[in-house]
Amino acid sequence: MKIGEFSERCRTTKATIRYYISIGLLMPKMSGSQMEFGRQDLQDMEYIQKFKDMRFNIREIQSLLYLFRMSNLIEPSTIEKFQNMLVQKREELELEKQEIDGSIALIEEEQKAMARRMQPVKLGNCGVPLSAVGLLCCPHCRKQLNIGNAAISGRYVFSGDLTCGCGYRAEIRGGIVYTGNTYKGEHDTPDVHRKLYHETGEEWAINAHRCQEFLLEKIGERDWSGKTILEGNINGFFFTYNFLKKLPKDCLYVIIDKYGEVLEKYKDLIETMYDDLDILYIADAGEHFPLKEKCVDLYVSLFGENEFSFYHNNTFMDCIHSMLKEDGTVLGAFQSVAWNSATAARLKAKYPEGSSNMMSMSFLKESYGKNGVLLKEKKAGEVLNTIKHHMFTEHVDGEPISLYVYSANGKNK
Repeated sequence: MKIGEFSERCRTTKATIRYYISIGLLMPKMSGSQMEFGRQDLQDMEYIQKFKDMRFNIREIQSLLYLFRMSNLIEPSTIEKFQNMLVQKREELELEKQEIDGSIALIEEEQKAMARRMQPVKLGNCGVPLSAVGLLCCPHCRKQLNIGNAAISGRYVFSGDLTCGCGYRAEIRGGIVYTGNTYKGEHDTPDVHRKLYHETGEEWAINAHRCQEFLLEKIGERDWSGKTILEGNINGFFFTYNFLKKLPKDCLYVIIDKYGEVLEKYKDLIETMYDDLDILYIADAGEHFPLKEKCVDLYVSLFGENEFSFYHNNTFMDCIHSMLKEDGTVLGAFQSVAWNSATAARLKAKYPEGSSNMMSMSFLKESYGKNGVLLKEKKAGEVLNTIKHHMFTEHVDGEPISLYVYSANGKNK
């Protein structure tokens, strides 16, 4: 019979059969360039499948077939050899079974632990810290906001009206400041399930880790007690949350995002870990935030400027430069692609609201410079292949995404 019929009868592929022939497991007769399979080949295939089911590897199956082909299976020495191979394989499988049983037990324990984590217990319920109230000011006339109808418990404000004589209004709801200016466009959705984190590809994950380590190392070089640390655009990547266990706890964090539901989700998650952190959450999709000038000691961004550039024509620094103290520190990580690449063109089509210079490190550096922030940047790595979801759907494999880390200490007057 020909290889097609043989593969059908043996319920395997032609590629597998050709592989078995190449290593001597099958030895069909040759007629010119044609292979002819007979009864012996069917028997050999039965043996191969049987030994595979016994969990023998290819090399062991080669030895067994040689043994069978060179004997009648009645010789005591042949039978003893085969018996010894069976005993050895059984011992291997028994040991493997014990290891597998142990692994299953560990998995069951981890499943139980994860089930408990699915129903986390909140350690506390935090609102707008009273220490942060003095930072809230009108984004238009820059006067401090008035708080009315406030619900205060301990050192937190949980609800209230924020007003200014010029007519500006915002509110505190559930311990979060809502300006009424949240994103309602069609080009993004709140990533409350953190799906962006689920799979990014090995190349990207390695280089992103380098970026995160840089930020942690730089933050660890100073004492931030009593200081104010700002992070924005966390619907993408949220550095503060990811590394909160390694970050200072005796400072004020200001977190800004265009989605209130994203802030609500992270607030709930953080409150299952800590019950007394001072965090000011502001839900605002605009470019004028209700924070007073020169109040921020550290602005940190883990690809936050990338996120911002998809929905605005400028940089986040353009919006918060006046809030950064003269001696304030800037630390960040940024993803950049060539301006004339297919990836850049595809990203601009996917995010039509965004900057024509999105994903450009040179533009980011220029924009920061115009705001008196002189960046020192270095390339952390390069990614050529990505898993296609979120912004990475527009990445053309083979075109480099360069990951940069950057820093600045103080504003250039």
